[in-house]
Parts: sequence; structure tokens; C-alpha cells
Amino acid sequence: MFCLIGKVMLFSQIGLVHGEHKLEFSGLTTMTFTNRDIISVPEKKLSYFDARNVQLRLEYNYRIVRCVVQADLAGLATGNFDPENIGLMNVWMQIKPVGSLKIRAGFFKIRYSRSNLISEYNSPFFNRSEVARGQVFGSRDFGLNLNYSFFRGLLNLNVGTYTGIAELSLFGKNALNTKFEYVARVDFSWPQKDKESDFDFYNARIPEFTVGANVRYNNKDATITDTYQLLVVGGKKLTHGYDAAFFYKGISIAGEIHLLKVYPLDKAIRTLDPTNNFFNAFGYYIQASYYQQKIKSFLAFRYDRMNQNTFYTGYGDRITTSIGSFFYHKHIQVRLNYTRIMSSEDIRTYNPPSWKNQWRLGLYYNL
Repeated sequence: MFCLIGKVMLFSQIGLVHGEHKLEFSGLTTMTFTNRDIISVPEKKLSYFDARNVQLRLEYNYRIVRCVVQADLAGLATGNFDPENIGLMNVWMQIKPVGSLKIRAGFFKIRYSRSNLISEYNSPFFNRSEVARGQVFGSRDFGLNLNYSFFRGLLNLNVGTYTGIAELSLFGKNALNTKFEYVARVDFSWPQKDKESDFDFYNARIPEFTVGANVRYNNKDATITDTYQLLVVGGKKLTHGYDAAFFYKGISIAGEIHLLKVYPLDKAIRTLDPTNNFFNAFGYYIQASYYQQKIKSFLAFRYDRMNQNTFYTGYGDRITTSIGSFFYHKHIQVRLNYTRIMSSEDIRTYNPPSWKNQWRLGLYYNL
């Protein structure tokens, strides 16, 4: 016999249950309006509407098995491979064979960087910081991940292996030299599990925190002039990062730093220090938000910087401020972001920004 989970569509996921078989449906829709200046034409502005997210998610559970398929129809329609708004988001299967051990295989978010693991809906900002938005290290990839949690989920250990070319693995180009990427992450939270949100929705009465450490190693035959560019360089690439978040009485503070050391196969690209056989890069962000529970509104600020200090001169930094409110049991959200690029560095993984100031207004509906 089948039955529905939840009272009405607006208040929860929709689901079907048949014995121990459970199938759940959920979704997210975002409409945005963006206004920005144009560096090349200072007297004009660029304004446009955008269907940023049209997501559908199916999840199936049966005993120790869990399967998820998730896609963004807007991304599929445009063929978008932006890691923050990619068309195909998740296709994976997970089993829980014994205790707290979970084994996941397929295409999914890599367990690296707390920011990468927070959904856009649970962040005050439309975009992640430059170092964490999937242009410097992979956000999603085909691979295998093992997770084991201790102490009621307060301590988590993840190890995994992936194709090493992130979202581009969807094209099937994952055999550059049959060498994979290896990723590990450990995080610890106290006194409760990580909120998996950048908001303190529950107005924590005692201080809560989470800290994490990550590392990933890649060795590919791609060159810096290939499609992969800094995301997957030709040679060895070691990336390690550290993140932390703090929650107390509606206040949330979070930050990350990521450091890269790259040993490129092409010696000609070591432009600033030809005496070494490697170049460095790093990036970080710090952000703070305040969520007022009574009026269900928030205010947030973020500063981030990217610096390839021995690869290119200069650095890139930007500030972002955000205000917004939740409605209808947090199923609807209205958000306004302002971003200013204070200085820009050619990160070689995307076209240099054509603007310095941007306003973006968005309306979310979360099923």
C-alpha cells in the first residue's frame, strides 16, 4: 500500500512509502534579477532576469541502500557547466553495510571544503567565494567515498578517490593518464552536529562550533593551456584547506583557507620564479551573518581573496553584503546581494570579470 509523507506539498517533501521502500521528491526554484556595471562601457549598465535554479531531486531508500538523482533543468537546458549551477547535480548510490560506515559511488559533491557542502539556500550569498566556487578545485566529480562517523556524528572522517577533472568528467574525458585524485576530510563539531548551514536558525543558547581539515592530491597529463587550466593542471597538484564555523544567539561566523602547490610539467609556465619547479597559490574568505528569529530575517557580510603569489602578479579580492527574509515556514526566501570587486587577478579558470559592482535580487521557493 502506498501513502503520502507530509501534510501538503508546501510544508515538506512529497514521498511514497511501500513497506520498507521509500521514494521522496523535492525541489528548488530561484528567480533572480541582476544589475551590474560594464567596465568597457562605463556609461551603461547590464540588467537581466535569470532562472538560476529549477532543481528536481529524487531519493530512494531501502534498508541499507540510498540512491539520489538530482538535476537542474535550467542548467540542462543551457548546457551549463558552471560548478555552482550545473545541469546534472547528483547521480549516486550509497550503502551502509555496518555500523556508521557509508560507502558512496557515482557523481556527487566531493567531501572537501565546508562551503562546498553547504547548499545555496542555506547560505546568505548567491555565489561561493572565488576559492571555493569550483574554479580552483573540483566541486563535483565521479568517484568513490567512504565516510565513518564517531560520537553520534560529531566527528566525521571521509576518504575518496575521483577522476580528478571535476564536472568535466561528465564528458567522459577522465583517462588523461589513468591517475585519479585522492581526497580526505575530517571535521569535528561540538556540542551538536554541524548545522550544514551558514545561518543560526535555532538561536543557539550556548556557543556551538565546527572545524574541518581537507587535503587532495592530483597528477594529470593535462597542460595549463588545456581546457582544464588551473582546475586540472599538467603535473602534480597538492591542495589542502582548513575551515571553521561558530554559532551563538543568531550569530554565525565562518571562514576557510586553501593552499595549493603545483609542480607543472611545462616549465615555461613558471613565470615568476623559474628557479623553482613549482608555484604556489592560496585563497581564503571570512564571513559573518546575523539571523533574527522573530522576524525571520538576516544580514550578512563576506570578504574573500585569491592570490597566485608565485604564478601571476597581483591578487583578486571582493566584498559581498546580503540581506534577506524567510516566509511560509522557510519555504520562501527573498534575498538581495551587493558585490564589489576591489581588485581582480587572472585566475585563468574563467573569463576575467567585466564588472566591478553588482546587485542581485532573488526569490527562492524550496519544496
